Amino acid sequence: MTNNGDIKDARWQSDLATFTTTPAAVIQNSLEEFVRGFSPQQSDAWRESILFLQSEVAEFLPRQPGAGSYGIVLEYKLPYDGRRPDVIVLTSGAVVVIEFKGKEVPSQADLDQVAAYARDLKAYHRECQDRDVYPVLVPTKTKNSVREKDGVTVASPDRLGGIFA
Repeated sequence: MTNNGDIKDARWQSDLATFTTTPAAVIQNSLEEFVRGFSPQQSDAWRESILFLQSEVAEFLPRQPGAGSYGIVLEYKLPYDGRRPDVIVLTSGAVVVIEFKGKEVPSQADLDQVAAYARDLKAYHRECQDRDVYPVLVPTKTKNSVREKDGVTVASPDRLGGIFA
C-alpha cells in the first residue's frame, strides 16, 4: 500500500487534493459499484462519511504543506479475510485507519474493530510494517471531541482534519 499506484482491492483511491475536488456522488457511485449487495443504510453512511471527510480535508490541506499528495483509500479489502476499513489515509510515514459509526457513543466492539484493522495492516501488509499505523473511530453523532480510548483515537467528524498532521 503506497501513496502511488493502483490498489486492486479498493474501490476509491486518490490523493487528498483530488478527493476534495471530486463530486461526492462520483465517489459514492464508485463504492456502490464495488460492494455488492450494499444496503440503503450503507449507502447513507457512505454519503455522510464522504461529505465529512471532504469538508475536513479541505480545511486541513492549506495548513499542512504537501498534504495534498497524501493518499486516501476507501473500502480497502484487507488481505486474507475480506473485511473493509472505511478509510485509510496514507500520510508521510504513517497510515491512519478510520472507521465511521453512526452513533454518539461507540461500543467496545467498535473500538476493537478499528484496532484490529490497524493491527492487521501493520502485521500482514508488507508496506505498512515500517510505518506507524493509527486506528481512528468516528462516531458521527458527536461534535467537537477528540480523545483516546484503548489505543484508539475517537474523534468527532468535525475534528478529523487535526488527526492527519
